[in-house]
Amino acid sequence: APKQSANAEKLEAPVAASTAPAKKVPFKLLPSVGTWLSFKPFVEPAKPSILERSHSKLLVMNQEELITGYECEIRKRDEEIAKLKLSLKA
Repeated sequence: APKQSANAEKLEAPVAASTAPAKKVPFKLLPSVGTWLSFKPFVEPAKPSILERSHSKLLVMNQEELITGYECEIRKRDEEIAKLKLSLKA
């Protein structure tokens, strides 16, 4: 009788582990042969930072586009600084 209860416990342990909360993955992306053969979802590449552009490309850019690009970079840096200040206070 003890052997049966030990086997039952062994069988229940993996089931309990597999029911642990996991990330909810869309059905299309669950591991299967279908996902091996399907294309990866399209992710639009991020625009390169204006700071990474060469001098010659910056000269060709529209002045308004150039200004908005730098304003966006300044906003990103300000947000980063604010997050760092909050982390220092904590």
